[in-house]
Amino acid sequence: MRNLRLFIIRNYFFFLFLFFQVTALTMLVSSNNYQESTFMNSSLVFVGFLMEKKTEFSEYFSLKDANRNLLDENVRLKNMLMQIFAADSTKTIFQKDSTGNTQYTFRGAKVINNTVYAQDNFLTIDKGSRDGIAPDMGVTNGISIVGFVKDVSEHYATVVSVLNKNFVLSVKLKKTNDHGLIKWEGQDPQRVMLNGITVDAPAKTGDTIVTRGASGRFPEGVLVGIVEEVFQKPGAMHHSIIVRLSTPFNSVYHVYVVENHRMKEQLELEELLKGEKQP
Repeated sequence: MRNLRLFIIRNYFFFLFLFFQVTALTMLVSSNNYQESTFMNSSLVFVGFLMEKKTEFSEYFSLKDANRNLLDENVRLKNMLMQIFAADSTKTIFQKDSTGNTQYTFRGAKVINNTVYAQDNFLTIDKGSRDGIAPDMGVTNGISIVGFVKDVSEHYATVVSVLNKNFVLSVKLKKTNDHGLIKWEGQDPQRVMLNGITVDAPAKTGDTIVTRGASGRFPEGVLVGIVEEVFQKPGAMHHSIIVRLSTPFNSVYHVYVVENHRMKEQLELEELLKGEKQP
């Protein structure tokens, strides 16, 4: 309190000047319509500026909630779409079956850990068995592939990234349906090799690569990447194709876990065929 009193005494003339200045401005504005109008307009502009900045500031700190709401809304819309239409192996469009079940369900999750530059990269997501997540489910970022679920606990799950030597997926050229396998070579986090497409297939730079749907982890037609280079090794019967991945693995923060309700049925049937003795 003593310091405050000393501060006022030392700056007495400044405070006195400020008092008279405010008093003079008040008298000028109140006694002159033009000055009063000008002052009010200026005040409104200043207040409006402050309110605009306050809104921008609030919006910035609300981005986290906005992103979460957007993710939840995308999940809802994707599931609504899958309830109305699904594609069978002949690409016939049909409605949900008589039981009301759909082929695919998409569940949103947040990425809480993600490696990119290791030899065996993985992600950790904040959803687990309690949320319906199970091993072998495919994972996308809503546009392109990310990986597949490996291990699951009650609240978390680990995902084998495309950037992992254990990730192999059957894919195809979108325009011709010629198919092969993609595999990461352990170096560039933006590129994978596509092998198995015969040299007579018209593969070229700029072609789109999508999922084939054969593994059951992903629906057919999910984006994988774009052909960046096509070459043949001497005497080879297949193209060697470098594919630039469409997923920006350095900035994967939210993903969708894909549940294929018919995957178990498909795999069990295929295992029966594999178990049969060949003549």
